[in-house]
Amino acid sequence: DTARMHLPVVVGIDRAGLVGADGDTHQGIYDIAFLSTVPDIVLCQPKDALEAQDLLYSGFHQNMPWFIRYPRGKVPFTPKEHLALIPAGTWTVYSTFADRPADQIVIAYGPEVDRILDRARQENLSLMVVNARFLKPLDDDLLKKHFESGKPITVYETDSYEGGLAMQIQARASDYKRDIDVLTLKEGFIEQGSVEQLKKEQHISLDDLMERLKDHAS
Repeated sequence: DTARMHLPVVVGIDRAGLVGADGDTHQGIYDIAFLSTVPDIVLCQPKDALEAQDLLYSGFHQNMPWFIRYPRGKVPFTPKEHLALIPAGTWTVYSTFADRPADQIVIAYGPEVDRILDRARQENLSLMVVNARFLKPLDDDLLKKHFESGKPITVYETDSYEGGLAMQIQARASDYKRDIDVLTLKEGFIEQGSVEQLKKEQHISLDDLMERLKDHAS
């Protein structure tokens, strides 16, 4: 109803993704799939507390429903002196090493972006890491650029594959005859366990991602 009437509503989606101690009834892994089917909304997830402030500020300057996902837990918080308006559907890009060209592209969102960057530097992997902070709409201009680059692309997400970011990107990549590697949750309900334990059981831990990227590089 809020989308149909273009109401300026900001919705916080608490406990997005795997939730660990909250148990199997609270795994927030399906919202991307069902919200992506609703017209005229924005769905986003910040990578850190600084970006969260800008996305929240941006949401209150829109005339449409604006959904912000955030995971269970706490992060360091420093108030921003100047808040910025972020255009819907725009992603940002980071490199593991400023003085080296990236060999591969990894697309992720939320806190995983910085975790991937930190771990890749430890592993001496030269990556371009895309912060896909908008899950609806997607940054199709940037995706097109990466599809045409010819570099290996891996989508990493800790949410449901069905209807999720990885599935949407694979659908777009088919127009460019590109094969996109994905690491996402397997189909089915997720049992209780710590987030790291669940990632290992689902074979989507950072160790799994690094091994996959090393295979691509070899």
